[in-house]
Amino acid sequence: MPFEHFLIPFSGGPAQEELNRFLGTHRILQIDRRQVENGWAYCLEYGESKIPQEKPPFRKNDKKPDDGYEERLGPDGFRLYLKLKDWRKDRGERDKVPRLFKIFSNAQLADIAEQRCRTMEELQAIEGVGEGRCKDYGEEVLKVIAEHEAGD
Repeated sequence: MPFEHFLIPFSGGPAQEELNRFLGTHRILQIDRRQVENGWAYCLEYGESKIPQEKPPFRKNDKKPDDGYEERLGPDGFRLYLKLKDWRKDRGERDKVPRLFKIFSNAQLADIAEQRCRTMEELQAIEGVGEGRCKDYGEEVLKVIAEHEAGD
């Protein structure tokens, strides 16, 4: 594994900013920190960069994450599925949930859109949707479905 060394004076300054930049862009495996005469010495063992590589351009034959749901759900069901995804994104941002599948997975949202759940019991019958998710998100999900059914 590669190593990087930093000497940070007690006063901080540009060397500290450089260390912070490095920490923010690399996966750190191990840090050895020692106090030296004028500050702190850091030896960092690191892995690959955290900065995502540029995605290759989308090709016509590539599958999108929602492939198959549009055909399975039909046009109206797919519109509901997309509304549920928008709700999940908003709720995730509001609650600062880093992984949206922790609210509901795409497959669960597709099942919810397909079943057109109208009650908590129907929602809880979806695989992986338990009492906790119903308690946390159920009312909002049912509202999205009801608004969709009403034509909003």
